[in-house]
Amino acid sequence: MERKQLLGLVLLATCLQTPTGAPRDENEKNFALKFLKQYHYLSPLKDGNHNLKDAVRMFQQQSEIPETGHLDAATIKEMHKPRCGVPDLEEEENSESGRVKRFSVSGDKWKKRNLTYSFHNYASNGVLNSTQQRKIVREAFTRWGEIGPLSFEDVTDNASLSNSSDITLSFFAGHHSPCSHGFDGVNGVLAHAFFPEFGDVHFDDDETFTDGVSTGKNLFSVALHEIGHLLGLKHSAKSDAIMHATYKPYNPNMNLTDDERLGINFIYVTSGNAAPNTTSEPSSCINTHPSCNDYADYCEDANLGSAMRNNCPVTCGICGGQGGDSSCEDIMTESACSYYQQIGYCIYSFTQTLCQKTCNVCSAG
Repeated sequence: MERKQLLGLVLLATCLQTPTGAPRDENEKNFALKFLKQYHYLSPLKDGNHNLKDAVRMFQQQSEIPETGHLDAATIKEMHKPRCGVPDLEEEENSESGRVKRFSVSGDKWKKRNLTYSFHNYASNGVLNSTQQRKIVREAFTRWGEIGPLSFEDVTDNASLSNSSDITLSFFAGHHSPCSHGFDGVNGVLAHAFFPEFGDVHFDDDETFTDGVSTGKNLFSVALHEIGHLLGLKHSAKSDAIMHATYKPYNPNMNLTDDERLGINFIYVTSGNAAPNTTSEPSSCINTHPSCNDYADYCEDANLGSAMRNNCPVTCGICGGQGGDSSCEDIMTESACSYYQQIGYCIYSFTQTLCQKTCNVCSAG
């Protein structure tokens, strides 16, 4: 055995010990090593990270669990959770340390704003029929359309358009092209998607996808996450974010978070109110919902006023403790607002919220 290989095994054995020094189960060792390679904590590149303790520490950081650098019980448990199959780290990120991502973007985006999607096939287990699956996915796309200047149209039934749709949704079991990592049966990887403008999302057809129940895997939750990748978002280290890698079970109140809003805003609207991959907080004076101006009359409502002021401080005129017309400023840059005005985007509430002055909506209502 070569010296380098021997050293690697020694490091692995050291890393895979319990606090008392007892080695873990051999199957867990192999699973952990495969996991760290698959999600790029251990880099396949020659110049990437090959230090096992650093790899474990980076995974713990990404998962918001104590950074021990050892494969303790909490870390192994986290690795076994159902999750998205997209790697957590890009190759150039492997050497980074000490950073907690607020949101993370791939650097890729769609050059068009009106996207089409179609179903190549459907989940085959029979729990949800094709009509139900399309309805669930349509709702997931709608949620993303509500937080950014993007629209989505299902063209599955239009033969001439479906063959050339921007986004294709498919269900596969096991190994499938063009993916180097196939699906692994029930649990484990639930789905994976590609960044723009390669608009494919693959769901594991061995899973039982469900809707509105605690059994199986909630199709809305999985689709909502994967669409984020399709739009250019990477995995977030915030455990409550939709773009966190691990699966979120059925929740009737599930929705996108500020983490996703900031990411989409950064990619498609402005240069961002908080830089990606940092711990810096965004300005508190920003509307967090794209339809704030549509509900301006509720700023002082007895029941809804508090929520409006918290989520729409610009519209409600409370930024910096001031009110009235002092809040009538563009949040986007002047050049960005001017561009969106020129192409007619001022008719959209999302643009009106971020370009109040340019779109002349300051005194609306």
